[in-house]
Amino acid sequence: MESLGPLLIVEDNAPLRATLAAYLAQVGFQVETAGNVAEAVQKLAVAYPLVLSDIRMPGASGIDFLRELHRLRPEVGIFLMTGYPTVETIIEAKQCGAVAYFRKPISLPVVAARLRDHLNEMASSASAGQTTGPAEISVNRTDN
Repeated sequence: MESLGPLLIVEDNAPLRATLAAYLAQVGFQVETAGNVAEAVQKLAVAYPLVLSDIRMPGASGIDFLRELHRLRPEVGIFLMTGYPTVETIIEAKQCGAVAYFRKPISLPVVAARLRDHLNEMASSASAGQTTGPAEISVNRTDN
């Protein structure tokens, strides 16, 4: 199995965080996890090309984290997930640089495929000398 590189998962629900980590590690990601935004910020010494974050968490939200991470490292592919989707958070996520917005319950194969696809897009753009940025946010309903 090929290594797909590092991925940071930020999710306050411990069972879901463990499930995401186990599945995404199984498909080839080198997974690190954080239970909240403060813990995630402490882990940013590693240059994660991908971050998968919940939006609603105690303390700072995933949108707050997205905004700060995009400011510090705009090259990072940031994917958000929520059980409480709203038009406002979709718009805010897009404006702050999110690549995709998943509605919970999520489909693990769909999330893994979107993460992998984004890595491939980043690699293609890098080899062509282009910079990447989310032109359109992908809103995925993964419970179908």
